[in-house]
Amino acid sequence: MFDIQEYFQGSYQSDPDTSFSITDIEEDLTSDINDLLKKRFDKLYLQDRYKHGTHTIDIIYPRLGYPGNRSLMMGPDKVRFLLSLYPGKEDLTNINKIVIRPRYIEIGSIELTSLYMADKKVLVIYLFHPYVYPVTRGNEKNSSGFTSINLDQLSKQRLNRTMTNRENAAHPLWYVISVISRSRGSDQKNIEKFFIRKNPVNDRDYRILTDISTYYNQHGY
Repeated sequence: MFDIQEYFQGSYQSDPDTSFSITDIEEDLTSDINDLLKKRFDKLYLQDRYKHGTHTIDIIYPRLGYPGNRSLMMGPDKVRFLLSLYPGKEDLTNINKIVIRPRYIEIGSIELTSLYMADKKVLVIYLFHPYVYPVTRGNEKNSSGFTSINLDQLSKQRLNRTMTNRENAAHPLWYVISVISRSRGSDQKNIEKFFIRKNPVNDRDYRILTDISTYYNQHGY
């Protein structure tokens, strides 16, 4: 999987402050989610569920609603909708919990979209710019190899514009589930991290994302 330390070794090696922050980020993020899961959800978080057959996925989301523009936030209803349309339902058994973490995390020119803790089967979704992943069969030796052929077929179905807003493009949640299904078993203690390049710092979505993140931070999230 694409590792943030590998990315910054090539792109920001000359910046010692950045190198230090990258070294610490994985441990900090993991500790943050472990602490969240150890606590009861009745104070800051609520719990919903998505069920398919005998498998259940707990959806943990903020109790507190954001009073402003919520278009860039993922809610439990949207998560259930995306899961319900994902055709490869066997892939969903790789996830026991989905945590909607209302925080915006950016480092350098990229932002963190999600984190997958393989040993606990926990998928964490952060705030991020609207984005779809390009889907191609490609060569397994290059970056397109991260995308499964199954996801390629899913994108061509174009079941709903929420899922794919152009041909051969898929919603990040579908992409993450597809990648997880391919990487499971290689290292059960591995932490998968998913990133996208953020838009210019002064764009409207950036301001909304930082406002939402600041609001939840001020309320203990």
